[in-house]
Amino acid sequence: MNKYNLNKSSIFLLPIYDMRPATSGLAFYNAFLSDGENVNYSKLYVVFQKENNHPNAININNFNNHIIDVIEMGKWIVYTINIPESRRDDVKKFINGKYSKLSIEYKNKLIYIYNALSRGSSKLYSMLFPTKENRQSLSLSLGVNIDDDAEIYSCPYVSEETINMVRILEDYLKNSAKIPNNSNSVINGNNSNVTGT
Repeated sequence: MNKYNLNKSSIFLLPIYDMRPATSGLAFYNAFLSDGENVNYSKLYVVFQKENNHPNAININNFNNHIIDVIEMGKWIVYTINIPESRRDDVKKFINGKYSKLSIEYKNKLIYIYNALSRGSSKLYSMLFPTKENRQSLSLSLGVNIDDDAEIYSCPYVSEETINMVRILEDYLKNSAKIPNNSNSVINGNNSNVTGT
């Protein structure tokens, strides 16, 4: 995870709670699926900075019925929130990089949350509903053959989906003089990390 870039858990799992990064409220940092011991399908760790009027703010009201634990560490707040049973199958598919296999209900929620309605201009839409043309285009750009059922976006990297407060604090200290840039290449269509896994 590089300076304040959103990991895939933040992009794909916050919509479970009808939200996305950069809405309103607390200063959002990232969301994580692992506490360092194992990947968890039932909990999400969501990290915020205690700053008002932060450019990467998020409203936590949607978490209220799901909060398991809250830990405050200096400028940081870590919410451990329950992933509803009804979404755990989608979480497993997400962890395995099977974006096109997510439930149609959850795909529709992602499309709605990120306003990714256009098939031609949205990388997110193409990841959720990859076509033969998407795969051919990716195959040509990578110079490799891609299977007809291959996903067109890489699997989440466990290291980027694991909460590590030491890394978060180091990241914060290195970038404390900079305004965080949480624009996401997946949503904005500038993804250079696309692979045929």
